[in-house]
Amino acid sequence: MYAFSGSSLSRAHRLLLVCALASLLAACGLTLGTSQAHAAGPVERSLKALAHRGEISRSRARWALRVYTKARILSSSLNKPIKGSSPQARARRDRVKTRRGPMNWQIRMIQSMARKHRISGDRLAPLFSTVGNNTRWFRHNGPAAAGTDRRFGNSRIIFQYFAGIGWQFHPLSNFAKLNAIWTVDTPPSRRAQRKFARELIRWGVKRNGALTWEYYFSFSGSPAPWISALSQGTAIQSLARVGYRMHNRSMLRAAKLGSRSFNQPATRGVRVRRDGGFHFLGYSGAPRLIILNMFLGSLDGLHDYSIINNDRHARHLYRKGVAAAMVETPKFDTGSWSLYSLSGERSDAHYHDLTIYFLDKLCKDTKKDVFCDTRDKFKSYK
Repeated sequence: MYAFSGSSLSRAHRLLLVCALASLLAACGLTLGTSQAHAAGPVERSLKALAHRGEISRSRARWALRVYTKARILSSSLNKPIKGSSPQARARRDRVKTRRGPMNWQIRMIQSMARKHRISGDRLAPLFSTVGNNTRWFRHNGPAAAGTDRRFGNSRIIFQYFAGIGWQFHPLSNFAKLNAIWTVDTPPSRRAQRKFARELIRWGVKRNGALTWEYYFSFSGSPAPWISALSQGTAIQSLARVGYRMHNRSMLRAAKLGSRSFNQPATRGVRVRRDGGFHFLGYSGAPRLIILNMFLGSLDGLHDYSIINNDRHARHLYRKGVAAAMVETPKFDTGSWSLYSLSGERSDAHYHDLTIYFLDKLCKDTKKDVFCDTRDKFKSYK
């Protein structure tokens, strides 16, 4: 847990923290031995309901409440006006402003999830760990560079920095890293693979019976929480690889549960019926946004998983995906470059190369001319 030091909080703030904790813990039928009380908000009520139904333990409820309370204390402190016109006061206002926005966003995010009744037992770890890590960071630091990856504490979970909203759990970065670790087969690497895979499985969330790894911020028109076919495909690919190497049934089962998201229609899952097969969405909440590199990347993950786990249902999904990809792939060829999406946006150089990479994989896996020929065309445009 993250503890405030005596030097970092004023006496009034420490009193506020005690009072707030007393109120929050009382909401879960717990006390701190004080009569101070305040009306419970949506987050407190959600945690109380989860504990009452037995979906989370009281200790987990207390942990989440402490994390949330400390985030509110910091947010409140950052929102206090700083008086004065001296250069020092202006500089301090500028520093605080850069920290205030992301922390305010964190509070709004968790409250919005609570009001929509979307805080669940399996979402507790990713949601409140995200809030807690941002609290720890913004207590002493300003914004990081957008796109920066880092870990917090002893956890192997990777967070990525997004401008304006802070550090966010990024499933694709995590499972891509697990794939990278898997390429090294040594005893230290195996230990790292096992620990990382188990922690990621604990951060999975059930959606209609599928195990998914969610994003908790809106992006590309997809409201939170959303999932991605690309991150789901990379997840089941990497978990199957590690599980097979370790002879670990729980990892292989987690991969199997993850593959079910490909057979769930959007927005709960990533499947859209179109072009004579199944298109798998890059953003589950944006079913009209058709992105080639994310679709082809998800097929690569689904292909490898289906072979490793000998999963006939996954093979069927893969074939249906390939059928749609054969129709869709030529539509992304402008004659001089590739399109990022069917809405007409051109790929940047990175996504153009990524599309070529996945087309090459599909060419080798399926031997279909449409993938091989489009790969060669896209290469010639560089």
